[in-house]
Amino acid sequence: MALQSSGAISLNDIHIEAGGTTGTNASINDSDIRGLISKASGATMSFSEWYGASAVITLTYVAKSSSSATSSISYPTGTSSGDLIIACMSDSRSNLGSALSPDCDITGFTQLNNKIDTENQSTKSGTEYYRSRVRTLYKIAGAESSATTSFSGSGGITLYTFTPSSSITTVTANSFVKDDSSANDVSLSTTESQPVILVANSWTNDINGTPSPVTDFADIDRNCSAILYDADGTATLTVDFDGGTETNFPRFNHNGYLTWS
Repeated sequence: MALQSSGAISLNDIHIEAGGTTGTNASINDSDIRGLISKASGATMSFSEWYGASAVITLTYVAKSSSSATSSISYPTGTSSGDLIIACMSDSRSNLGSALSPDCDITGFTQLNNKIDTENQSTKSGTEYYRSRVRTLYKIAGAESSATTSFSGSGGITLYTFTPSSSITTVTANSFVKDDSSANDVSLSTTESQPVILVANSWTNDINGTPSPVTDFADIDRNCSAILYDADGTATLTVDFDGGTETNFPRFNHNGYLTWS
């Protein structure tokens, strides 16, 4: 629960919001207390600066940017330094051998998940492999406004930007599950006690209808994704992706949720 926005506020109030026990020793320069308002050690501070402060980092959705297989992608309009960017990517590749996989990468981002599905068939030249790859990555934005990408076949990428209420240092992937069923639907639920971002990402060529509830979604080339931000941590994201196969390539989705601190 956030601190009050007006009236008397005490060090004990602030300490409790930071996770401390009421009535125990604390100082305004403690790292957890300073962390509520992102203050450096020894900085000049006033109690009024803690009005509305919260130990929970909330997010505000900014925008998205999407592109089919390309060498670079611009950040969503309105992205600022410190914003959280979630990248949903997919790619595909066929080859006469088992060593090569789809690229599906973006420079400077940290990988949260990476899954590959493979189908194969016998030919006169040997076994031909058909691979689809789905990845979810993230980055805390800096001063740059775009990133370099790589693809090896048919795919796409969408970037979703969120502005945090205070600095984010860690993003964690939870319960990501690959679904290669013919229906290829997603129904992902969370019961966390903190804000979450639910992510559904698929190598396919269509989202059937409009996913709801949803913060935003994208249908770009052979990548479709949907994202849902929920402030209280209890939510369900339902998406109907096209199932089946396209020629010999497997379609599948990869879904889960993110937390941060």
